[in-house]
Amino acid sequence: MPSECMPEAGVEDLLRLMDACGIERAVCFAPFVRQFEELGWDDPNVWLAEQIAGQDRLLGFGNLAPQRPESLETLARLPELGLRGLKLHPAIEQFDLTDPQALDFYAAAAELGLPLDFHSGPHHYSLAAGAVLKHDEIAWAVPGAVQIMEHAGGIPFYYDALAVIGNTYGEHPRVYAGIASVLNPKIRLWHLGGERIEEMSRILGAEALIYGLDFPYNRTEEVRADLEICRSLDLGPGGQEALLGANLARLLNVPW
Repeated sequence: MPSECMPEAGVEDLLRLMDACGIERAVCFAPFVRQFEELGWDDPNVWLAEQIAGQDRLLGFGNLAPQRPESLETLARLPELGLRGLKLHPAIEQFDLTDPQALDFYAAAAELGLPLDFHSGPHHYSLAAGAVLKHDEIAWAVPGAVQIMEHAGGIPFYYDALAVIGNTYGEHPRVYAGIASVLNPKIRLWHLGGERIEEMSRILGAEALIYGLDFPYNRTEEVRADLEICRSLDLGPGGQEALLGANLARLLNVPW
Protein backbone atom coordinates (compact mmCIF):
# COMPACT_ATOMS: atom_id res chain seq x y z
CA MET A 1 0.00 0.00 0.00
CA PRO A 2 1.14 3.61 -0.41
CA SER A 3 3.42 5.13 2.21
CA GLU A 4 0.63 7.65 2.84
CA CYS A 5 -1.40 4.74 4.26
CA MET A 6 1.45 2.97 6.07
CA PRO A 7 5.23 3.41 5.96
CA GLU A 8 7.43 0.67 4.50
CA ALA A 9 4.45 -1.10 2.95
CA GLY A 10 5.24 -0.87 -0.76
CA VAL A 11 6.23 -3.39 -3.39
CA GLU A 12 9.97 -3.13 -2.72
CA ASP A 13 9.36 -3.60 1.01
CA LEU A 14 7.34 -6.74 0.30
CA LEU A 15 10.00 -8.11 -2.04
CA ARG A 16 12.68 -7.57 0.62
CA LEU A 17 10.55 -9.48 3.13
CA MET A 18 10.02 -12.30 0.63
CA ASP A 19 13.77 -12.52 -0.01
CA ALA A 20 14.53 -12.56 3.71
CA CYS A 21 11.99 -15.33 4.33
CA GLY A 22 12.73 -17.45 1.25
CA ILE A 23 9.33 -16.81 -0.37
CA GLU A 24 9.19 -17.22 -4.13
CA ARG A 25 5.80 -15.68 -5.01
CA ALA A 26 2.96 -13.89 -3.25
CA VAL A 27 -0.51 -12.45 -3.80
CA CYS A 28 -0.94 -8.72 -3.15
CA PHE A 29 -4.26 -7.13 -2.16
CA ALA A 30 -5.22 -3.67 -3.34
CA PRO A 31 -5.67 -1.20 -0.46
CA PHE A 32 -9.15 -0.74 0.94
CA VAL A 33 -11.51 1.62 -0.86
CA ARG A 34 -11.95 3.61 2.36
CA GLN A 35 -8.19 4.11 2.67
CA PHE A 36 -8.01 5.69 -0.78
CA GLU A 37 -11.09 7.81 -0.15
CA GLU A 38 -9.46 9.24 2.98
CA LEU A 39 -6.48 10.27 0.83
CA GLY A 40 -8.73 11.68 -1.90
CA TRP A 41 -7.25 9.19 -4.36
CA ASP A 42 -8.85 7.23 -7.19
CA ASP A 43 -9.33 3.47 -7.69
CA PRO A 44 -6.95 1.38 -5.51
CA ASN A 45 -7.24 -1.48 -8.00
CA VAL A 46 -5.67 0.57 -10.79
CA TRP A 47 -2.97 1.67 -8.33
CA LEU A 48 -2.12 -1.94 -7.45
CA ALA A 49 -2.05 -3.06 -11.08
CA GLU A 50 0.41 -0.27 -11.87
CA GLN A 51 2.57 -1.05 -8.85
CA ILE A 52 3.03 -4.74 -9.64
CA ALA A 53 3.26 -4.44 -13.44
CA GLY A 54 6.28 -6.44 -14.59
CA GLN A 55 6.73 -8.13 -11.20
CA ASP A 56 6.52 -11.82 -12.06
CA ARG A 57 6.75 -12.79 -8.37
CA LEU A 58 3.57 -10.91 -7.47
CA LEU A 59 -0.08 -11.60 -8.34
CA GLY A 60 -2.77 -9.03 -7.63
CA PHE A 61 -6.21 -9.23 -6.02
CA GLY A 62 -8.63 -6.32 -6.27
CA ASN A 63 -10.44 -4.77 -3.31
CA LEU A 64 -14.08 -3.69 -3.51
CA ALA A 65 -17.10 -2.98 -1.32
CA PRO A 66 -20.01 -5.04 -2.76
CA GLN A 67 -22.74 -2.72 -1.51
CA ARG A 68 -21.49 0.28 -3.47
CA PRO A 69 -23.38 0.95 -6.72
CA GLU A 70 -20.19 1.30 -8.79
CA SER A 71 -18.67 -1.99 -7.61
CA LEU A 72 -20.15 -4.27 -10.29
CA GLU A 73 -18.81 -2.04 -13.04
CA THR A 74 -15.39 -1.90 -11.39
CA LEU A 75 -15.44 -5.67 -10.85
CA ALA A 76 -15.85 -6.28 -14.59
CA ARG A 77 -12.63 -4.35 -15.24
CA LEU A 78 -10.43 -6.31 -12.83
CA PRO A 79 -9.40 -9.03 -15.31
CA GLU A 80 -8.39 -6.31 -17.79
CA LEU A 81 -6.07 -4.98 -15.06
CA GLY A 82 -4.54 -8.43 -14.67
CA LEU A 83 -6.00 -8.94 -11.18
CA ARG A 84 -6.75 -12.54 -10.25
CA GLY A 85 -9.17 -12.37 -7.32
CA LEU A 86 -10.80 -10.13 -4.71
CA LYS A 87 -10.20 -9.13 -1.11
CA LEU A 88 -13.43 -8.38 0.78
CA HIS A 89 -13.58 -7.06 4.36
CA PRO A 90 -17.12 -6.81 5.76
CA ALA A 91 -15.95 -4.99 8.89
CA ILE A 92 -13.83 -2.30 7.25
CA GLU A 93 -16.22 -1.76 4.33
CA GLN A 94 -19.27 -2.28 6.59
CA PHE A 95 -21.50 -4.60 4.62
CA ASP A 96 -23.56 -7.68 5.43
CA LEU A 97 -22.12 -10.85 3.91
CA THR A 98 -25.46 -12.14 2.68
CA ASP A 99 -27.13 -8.90 1.62
CA PRO A 100 -28.84 -9.61 -1.75
CA GLN A 101 -26.66 -7.00 -3.44
CA ALA A 102 -23.55 -8.72 -2.07
CA LEU A 103 -24.76 -12.12 -3.30
CA ASP A 104 -25.24 -10.69 -6.80
CA PHE A 105 -21.71 -9.31 -6.60
CA TYR A 106 -20.26 -12.72 -5.62
CA ALA A 107 -22.12 -14.35 -8.52
CA ALA A 108 -20.62 -11.84 -10.95
CA ALA A 109 -17.15 -12.49 -9.51
CA ALA A 110 -17.66 -16.24 -9.86
CA GLU A 111 -18.59 -15.81 -13.53
CA LEU A 112 -15.28 -14.00 -14.01
CA GLY A 113 -13.41 -16.82 -12.25
CA LEU A 114 -12.26 -14.56 -9.40
CA PRO A 115 -11.77 -16.18 -5.96
CA LEU A 116 -13.14 -14.21 -3.00
CA ASP A 117 -10.79 -13.68 -0.05
CA PHE A 118 -12.77 -12.57 3.02
CA HIS A 119 -11.74 -11.33 6.41
CA SER A 120 -13.51 -13.54 8.95
CA GLY A 121 -13.79 -13.15 12.71
CA PRO A 122 -13.88 -10.19 15.11
CA HIS A 123 -12.80 -6.79 13.78
CA HIS A 124 -14.68 -4.04 15.66
CA TYR A 125 -17.86 -4.23 13.60
CA SER A 126 -21.17 -6.09 13.77
CA LEU A 127 -20.48 -9.79 14.32
CA ALA A 128 -23.89 -10.57 12.84
CA ALA A 129 -23.08 -8.81 9.55
CA GLY A 130 -19.91 -10.86 9.10
CA ALA A 131 -21.04 -14.07 10.83
CA VAL A 132 -18.81 -16.97 9.80
CA LEU A 133 -21.77 -19.29 9.19
CA LYS A 134 -22.93 -16.90 6.46
CA HIS A 135 -20.09 -18.24 4.31
CA ASP A 136 -22.09 -21.46 4.15
CA GLU A 137 -25.09 -19.51 2.86
CA ILE A 138 -22.87 -17.89 0.22
CA ALA A 139 -21.57 -21.29 -0.87
CA TRP A 140 -25.09 -22.63 -1.47
CA ALA A 141 -26.52 -19.42 -2.94
CA VAL A 142 -23.56 -18.98 -5.32
CA PRO A 143 -22.25 -22.51 -6.04
CA GLY A 144 -19.55 -21.25 -8.38
CA ALA A 145 -17.97 -18.97 -5.80
CA VAL A 146 -14.61 -19.94 -4.32
CA GLN A 147 -14.06 -18.42 -0.87
CA ILE A 148 -11.04 -18.05 1.37
CA MET A 149 -11.89 -17.24 5.00
CA GLU A 150 -8.87 -15.45 6.40
CA HIS A 151 -8.11 -16.17 10.05
CA ALA A 152 -10.58 -19.10 9.87
CA GLY A 153 -12.96 -17.07 12.03
CA GLY A 154 -10.35 -16.52 14.74
CA ILE A 155 -10.55 -18.37 18.02
CA PRO A 156 -14.18 -17.36 18.80
CA PHE A 157 -15.55 -18.81 15.53
CA TYR A 158 -12.98 -21.46 14.64
CA TYR A 159 -15.42 -24.36 14.85
CA ASP A 160 -17.99 -22.49 12.76
CA ALA A 161 -15.31 -22.10 10.08
CA LEU A 162 -14.46 -25.79 10.33
CA ALA A 163 -18.14 -26.65 9.84
CA VAL A 164 -18.52 -24.35 6.82
CA ILE A 165 -15.45 -25.73 5.05
CA GLY A 166 -16.42 -29.34 5.69
CA ASN A 167 -20.07 -28.79 4.76
CA THR A 168 -19.24 -27.30 1.36
CA TYR A 169 -16.37 -29.58 0.33
CA GLY A 170 -16.62 -31.10 -3.16
CA GLU A 171 -13.92 -32.61 -5.36
CA HIS A 172 -11.85 -29.64 -4.14
CA PRO A 173 -12.69 -27.17 -1.36
CA ARG A 174 -15.13 -24.42 -2.24
CA VAL A 175 -14.23 -22.64 0.99
CA TYR A 176 -10.64 -22.50 2.23
CA ALA A 177 -9.15 -21.63 5.62
CA GLY A 178 -6.81 -18.67 5.31
CA ILE A 179 -3.93 -19.22 7.71
CA ALA A 180 -2.98 -15.57 8.20
CA SER A 181 -2.16 -13.94 11.55
CA VAL A 182 -3.40 -17.00 13.45
CA LEU A 183 -0.05 -18.34 14.69
CA ASN A 184 1.06 -15.32 16.73
CA PRO A 185 -0.20 -15.54 20.35
CA LYS A 186 -0.03 -11.75 20.62
CA ILE A 187 -3.01 -11.51 18.25
CA ARG A 188 -5.34 -12.96 20.85
CA LEU A 189 -8.73 -13.01 19.14
CA TRP A 190 -7.35 -14.64 15.98
CA HIS A 191 -4.70 -16.91 17.49
CA LEU A 192 -5.33 -20.58 16.66
CA GLY A 193 -1.85 -22.02 17.13
CA GLY A 194 -0.23 -24.96 15.41
CA GLU A 195 -2.38 -27.62 17.09
CA ARG A 196 -5.56 -26.28 15.49
CA ILE A 197 -3.90 -26.10 12.08
CA GLU A 198 -3.00 -29.77 12.47
CA GLU A 199 -6.58 -30.46 13.58
CA MET A 200 -7.93 -28.77 10.45
CA SER A 201 -5.60 -30.86 8.33
CA ARG A 202 -6.75 -34.09 10.02
CA ILE A 203 -10.45 -33.25 9.66
CA LEU A 204 -10.53 -31.43 6.31
CA GLY A 205 -7.22 -32.31 4.68
CA ALA A 206 -4.34 -29.92 4.08
CA GLU A 207 -5.87 -29.18 0.66
CA ALA A 208 -8.23 -26.77 2.45
CA LEU A 209 -5.46 -24.60 3.96
CA ILE A 210 -3.79 -21.51 2.45
CA TYR A 211 -1.05 -19.63 4.31
CA GLY A 212 -1.02 -15.83 4.11
CA LEU A 213 1.60 -13.25 5.11
CA ASP A 214 -0.79 -10.46 6.16
CA PHE A 215 1.87 -7.94 5.13
CA PRO A 216 2.35 -5.06 5.95
CA TYR A 217 0.69 -5.75 9.29
CA ASN A 218 3.14 -8.62 9.76
CA ARG A 219 6.81 -7.97 9.11
CA THR A 220 9.86 -10.19 8.57
CA GLU A 221 10.11 -11.29 12.20
CA GLU A 222 6.48 -12.39 12.38
CA VAL A 223 6.54 -14.14 9.00
CA ARG A 224 9.72 -16.04 9.89
CA ALA A 225 8.10 -17.19 13.12
CA ASP A 226 4.98 -18.27 11.21
CA LEU A 227 7.00 -20.25 8.68
CA GLU A 228 8.99 -21.96 11.41
CA ILE A 229 5.74 -23.15 12.98
CA CYS A 230 4.27 -24.20 9.61
CA ARG A 231 7.36 -26.28 8.82
CA SER A 232 7.07 -28.06 12.16
CA LEU A 233 3.45 -29.15 11.68
CA ASP A 234 2.29 -32.69 11.01
CA LEU A 235 -0.03 -32.12 8.06
CA GLY A 236 0.38 -35.49 6.37
CA PRO A 237 2.21 -36.26 3.12
CA GLY A 238 2.58 -33.10 1.04
CA GLY A 239 0.62 -31.10 3.60
CA GLN A 240 3.20 -28.43 4.30
CA GLU A 241 3.72 -27.84 0.59
CA ALA A 242 -0.06 -27.58 0.13
CA LEU A 243 -0.37 -25.03 2.93
CA LEU A 244 2.61 -22.95 1.84
CA GLY A 245 1.68 -22.43 -1.79
CA ALA A 246 0.54 -25.47 -3.75
CA ASN A 247 -3.15 -24.96 -2.94
CA LEU A 248 -3.08 -21.29 -3.91
CA ALA A 249 -1.12 -22.02 -7.08
CA ARG A 250 -3.73 -24.60 -8.10
CA LEU A 251 -6.55 -22.19 -7.32
CA LEU A 252 -5.00 -19.45 -9.45
CA ASN A 253 -3.83 -21.85 -12.16
CA VAL A 254 -0.17 -20.83 -11.92
CA PRO A 255 2.88 -23.13 -12.00
CA TRP A 256 4.10 -24.65 -8.75
